[in-house]
Amino acid sequence: MGVDREKLSRRIMAIAAAAPLAAPALIKRKEQRNQNRRAIFRFGTLIMADRSQLSCIIKDISENGARIGIEGADRLPERLILKLNYTGARRRARVAWRRDNEAGLSFAMEQAPTSIQGTGPG
Repeated sequence: MGVDREKLSRRIMAIAAAAPLAAPALIKRKEQRNQNRRAIFRFGTLIMADRSQLSCIIKDISENGARIGIEGADRLPERLILKLNYTGARRRARVAWRRDNEAGLSFAMEQAPTSIQGTGPG
């Protein structure tokens, strides 16, 4: 079987003239967070309600959340505590999204206790 060079040449020209396709993983997603995150790549610990713990990698972090790397991200509970191993700080968090071996955490806003009316001296 011989190679039809004319046909091959036409096919190569058609491929070269075609518009490039964007790979889904390379399509830039619209930024949905208000705070810029900074890359840190540090170890962290996830603490569940039953006190069980899982190690993770904190890939980036901001005041409002973090992106972590962890096997089994799809099995994480909705609420947990993220311990930053490098400082010891702990943040209450909600899992905002899960994808492959990553998860996005949204930190709970800590609220100051409110005073209860009618409990003062009187």
